[in-house]
Amino acid sequence: MNPPNGAASVATNTAVQVVFSKAMDPASFDPANSFKLIDSSLNVVPATITFSPDYTTATLQPTSNLASGANYDLFISYFATVYDLAGNRFAPTIVFFTTQ
Repeated sequence: MNPPNGAASVATNTAVQVVFSKAMDPASFDPANSFKLIDSSLNVVPATITFSPDYTTATLQPTSNLASGANYDLFISYFATVYDLAGNRFAPTIVFFTTQ
């Protein structure tokens, strides 16, 4: 995970990356539901999602810089499920960080 869970002073222009142990199904990833970043006001951060060629790394790139000194939560498979290419469900996970 980059930034790591609980990180502080994260750059406001950061992209969030998650590395999975198995190839993931990109069709199950949605920045508004299954793989979403939420700010401290509970707003979904508009973003795009890209994958490494082997589908083991997902990158969530906000469409604009994050707010300075703000808290963010990344919800993975929490509101809607993400799956690997074999059809296995990824366990719901929440990761948080604070920007500089």
